[in-house]
Amino acid sequence: MAPLSSFPVSLPFAPIPPSTDAEETSLAFLPKLASLTQSSFTQKAVWRDLYALTGTLRTFYSRSSICTAWEETSNQLLESADFSLVPQSAQIFRAGPAAWVQATFSFEIAERRCQAIVALVRDDDGEWRIWLLRTVLVGLRGGGSADFLEVKDKRVRAGDNMHSGHFDCVVVGAGLSGLSVAGRLEALGLHYVVLEKYPEVGDNWRMRYDSAKLHLPRETAHLPFERTFGPDCPEYLPKDIIAQGYQNWVKKYNINVRTNTRLEHGEWNPSTKEWTLKILRGIDSRQLTCSHVVMAVGGGGQIPKKPEYLEREIFRGETIHSVDYRNSEAWKGKHGVIIGTANTAHDVAEDMLAAGLASVTMVQRSPTYVLPAEYIREVLSQSFNTQIPTSLSDQGFWSLPCAVIGQLQEAACGYRASMEPERFDALEKAGFKLERNGSIAEHILGRFGGHCVDVGSCAKITNGEIKVKSDSLPVRYLEDGLAFADGSQLKGDVIFFATGFLLNMKTQVSSLFSPEIAERMDDYWGVDGEGEIKGAFRSCGQKGMWYVGGDQSQSRYFSRFVALSIQADVIGVPLSVYNKEI
Repeated sequence: MAPLSSFPVSLPFAPIPPSTDAEETSLAFLPKLASLTQSSFTQKAVWRDLYALTGTLRTFYSRSSICTAWEETSNQLLESADFSLVPQSAQIFRAGPAAWVQATFSFEIAERRCQAIVALVRDDDGEWRIWLLRTVLVGLRGGGSADFLEVKDKRVRAGDNMHSGHFDCVVVGAGLSGLSVAGRLEALGLHYVVLEKYPEVGDNWRMRYDSAKLHLPRETAHLPFERTFGPDCPEYLPKDIIAQGYQNWVKKYNINVRTNTRLEHGEWNPSTKEWTLKILRGIDSRQLTCSHVVMAVGGGGQIPKKPEYLEREIFRGETIHSVDYRNSEAWKGKHGVIIGTANTAHDVAEDMLAAGLASVTMVQRSPTYVLPAEYIREVLSQSFNTQIPTSLSDQGFWSLPCAVIGQLQEAACGYRASMEPERFDALEKAGFKLERNGSIAEHILGRFGGHCVDVGSCAKITNGEIKVKSDSLPVRYLEDGLAFADGSQLKGDVIFFATGFLLNMKTQVSSLFSPEIAERMDDYWGVDGEGEIKGAFRSCGQKGMWYVGGDQSQSRYFSRFVALSIQADVIGVPLSVYNKEI
């Protein structure tokens, strides 16, 4: 897996002349869009296509690679008259010392309605050239909008009955990712059903530990079409508010969810290009068929990872993984040891303190990236706020190449950290090992976690309320705690494993379908050789099967492309996928 920092991306720092008129500059560049050549781009330009020309998610680096891919995907179908400037989209965009002229252009190619977001800079010779190009599939010609859904009266729709036979799509899982895909399918008029194993929508959050909450701002957490969580909700949403928001949204938009329903097994018929799914609803088993299956079963699939230490049988206390945790009330007066130092570990440490444990100690196995919540809130609020429609926020942020997102966030958060080094010095003095030059994008997009967004627990480390042991690793249990590789010992009545989950959805595909189908599918998550997320939100090996999941706003945005691709297949104009390596 390549780190985001390894990709050839540089933010532009050339000054924008004070006399620059963004709209005039953008209109002057418009005639070049249909016949882009190497001279249209800076030498280290980047192009990210989101289903518009490549039928998938691709990122190309350098003007020569961009022009090769552009010529082979546009197939000379574009003319200058096909492009039009979106009114009021031209602006001078500033991100700290970086700046560029940015404008959005509408265009059509084949059956696709698209937009091009063009970022221009003054090159060394004074000419305006593209340093960043984003092309985005908006919709299919005459196919409706994936971004708007009218509130409808609750009704029984033709074909909603589980015995009705064939579906265009079956979505497995009713978390945010699955619901977002379902909402887009509903908006596009497709025939779908969501299978949710829990009794009620939102139970995937309700059943988490009592203090579970989002560690990112409220405005990133909405479901499509609306602001699901109003200004009266806390900035960092607790689990029960999230669960209720999901349930209300499903009722409001009449989303076709079948709760208490599990996918037992699925088989692919290559002749009919259909899935046959065995479904268990309560004790009632039935079959249905569909053209597409969307796996929205959670990024980690809730399969826990847990290190094994010697002599577990002699330990007289309790061991527990976060997947089974609810609260710390039963442990009052005991000594708590937490293996792990990412978000969940910090939540649980605060729970233990509040419950009155005699001591709380984190065992740190590797340096941890700590990002104060106010830093990332400040960065994200520039894109996600109540003044900007969520659909525009999503496109503006998530259409950026992952490596560009990483650079922008690292620059902004790194600057904030440099202004108060004593905050981080104090953590290290308390024994907490820091990944000083980390990146939140690297952790979310590359590792799917492993970081800490600090919403208050770090102050309890620096003042000594929460202890840290980071000088050696556990090797075996004692009757009353753990022994470490350096010979030291730590008293513990409760050993808590905040050690994460397996992160490859191929495991679920193998168990629910077959090892052969899983083998055809790509891995899930992590950064590939182009800086795209492996497997997520795109066709990845097995026809008619999709992985979705990730950050809330990320899943909300990219669900639209999964739904549009399914729509294209259903109506007989499937998107051709450009897979050539350049």
